[in-house]
Amino acid sequence: MSSNGDSDNEGPTVDSENPEERVAARRLRITRRIEAAKRAERGEDLDDAKEAKEELSKSRKQIEASRLRLTKLIEDGVELVTNIRVGCDAREAARRTDEEVKKQDRNGKLKHEGKTMAEKFENITKKWESALQKEIPQSLRAELKQQKDS
Repeated sequence: MSSNGDSDNEGPTVDSENPEERVAARRLRITRRIEAAKRAERGEDLDDAKEAKEELSKSRKQIEASRLRLTKLIEDGVELVTNIRVGCDAREAARRTDEEVKKQDRNGKLKHEGKTMAEKFENITKKWESALQKEIPQSLRAELKQQKDS
């Protein structure tokens, strides 16, 4: 961030095998920190603070953009699922309506068939009474044949 990082590479290092060089590196680092703190108090280190604020604002912007994107993805997913549910419900309602119409048609046909069969049964029963009164087998046979044909 600042030019302090460049001067860290010059001079003694804390990784040295020489203990005196390590002590000197620590002292140098401490003095640099003190100088940086003094500059910050005087306002000379504003560039570093601005850079830190800009980086922080960039990260916040990225976090907000990511949050908005995730929110939009969640809303789109919920909308898609809702649309699918609505479509399925509509298809199910149409299927139930069709089934009800078909059921009513079947019931109507069954009632009509029941009435027709009851009428035919009554006709057959009436003819049996007249057939039992006849004594000639040929006429009885003719009536039975006619009854089977109808």
